[in-house]
Amino acid sequence: MQANDYQRLTELPLFSSFSPSELERLFGKQPYSIRSYTRDQVIYLSGESCTSLDILLEGSVSLQSLDETGSLFKAQVLTAGDTYGATLLFGTSNRFPLTVVSEGSAEVLHLSKALVLALSKEHSLFTENLLQIVSDKAYSLSTSLTNLTSKTLRENLLTYLREEARTQGSQIIRLRITKKELAYRLGVERTSLSRTLALLRDEKILSFTRNTITVSDGQ
Repeated sequence: MQANDYQRLTELPLFSSFSPSELERLFGKQPYSIRSYTRDQVIYLSGESCTSLDILLEGSVSLQSLDETGSLFKAQVLTAGDTYGATLLFGTSNRFPLTVVSEGSAEVLHLSKALVLALSKEHSLFTENLLQIVSDKAYSLSTSLTNLTSKTLRENLLTYLREEARTQGSQIIRLRITKKELAYRLGVERTSLSRTLALLRDEKILSFTRNTITVSDGQ
């Protein structure tokens, strides 16, 4: 990596405790790689072992699967600065449950387990930041499962939309997955989701186009 690459890494929360020179020293002692991927290129197949902690430097990738009918489901879309593999790298069962695919051109930093351990020994804050990532992902999964099993479709949909509005910083939400994929994530049929969206539109709680949903103020 070049000097400016190390500077770029220190701007990410995970590496905030390091100086560029510290990263350059540590990266020089343990394996890592930076790889570029083209649109729709498979980075990891479902069932493949996780051997690195990955940081998305540029572009976006999705975690996806195909059901028995051949329908594509995108469980999550990650963007620059996001990580994946943190919950798998040190696990006994360290195989990817979903296939990881680049959404467009993407650049990914792959950190070996040895390098992750070296970074952890160098700064405890790195370990704290990594544990926070693992905890946040576990909490997100737990919350999603709880919501799906204890709330109505209407409640789950509004919870999802409010979270997306908060994340995107706008009441106009640009959908990063299709409505069919959203229905799959919420555990319902596409027709049920469409019916609920129509009811919420009629109640003036939201409005929508093909690629956006606008949540009314106060909802």
